Amino acid sequence: MHPLVMPLSWNDIWSLAAFDMDREEGARRWGSPHQEEPEMSGSQALDTWAFGFECGLQVALSFYKHSRSWLVEGNLPEPEHALLHLEIPGECVNWRGERICSWRTSRETEPESWTVWRQDDHGNRFPMDVLATERTARCLANLYEARAHKQSYWVERGSAP
Repeated sequence: MHPLVMPLSWNDIWSLAAFDMDREEGARRWGSPHQEEPEMSGSQALDTWAFGFECGLQVALSFYKHSRSWLVEGNLPEPEHALLHLEIPGECVNWRGERICSWRTSRETEPESWTVWRQDDHGNRFPMDVLATERTARCLANLYEARAHKQSYWVERGSAP
């Protein structure tokens, strides 16, 4: 995870997820905000963090001061991918983007399915997770691969039987 310089210049901006978390917890996880906006007439005070990942995903986290609400936006329509990289606990998430439109192009994403598989050291194969995009599935497989010993992980199109 690499901090990005604000403002971000994305072709599309996708609303990916919303979650609740104390600001202190966010600062512990991601450090000081990269941009702070004071409260102005008609708008809330806002802290923003922005990160880029080796896979090409870029995300901006916005924290609305005087609340526990966070918004995740990104350059790709991949909510699960962003939540995976940011390590947001599922119980904190109160909205995930699904079939969403970009406000810039009004394109819709088509749902897909990609399965991350694992083979253990005895040759047994197990489906680990089914994800909406190949990029997300490959990132998850790479994360599993980095943690495991004597295990192999790969990605296949489609849902596990």
